[in-house]
Amino acid sequence: MTKAEVLACITVGGIIGSFAIALGIDYVVHLIPPGGAGLWVSLAVLLLIGTALLVTYRSYSRRPEADA
Repeated sequence: MTKAEVLACITVGGIIGSFAIALGIDYVVHLIPPGGAGLWVSLAVLLLIGTALLVTYRSYSRRPEADA
């Protein structure tokens, strides 16, 4: 592939990825009911993400070291 083709592929992939993320966020925002529930939903999502990161970190930190 030429440099121009690589640049075009990266650009198109970036646009498609950004568009998909924007659509997903728009969908999630419209799922949250109005009237102050957005704060609680945001806190719950942050708590779930934090828990997932903690579990992932602990599972990797408990692995035995591999001797190379």
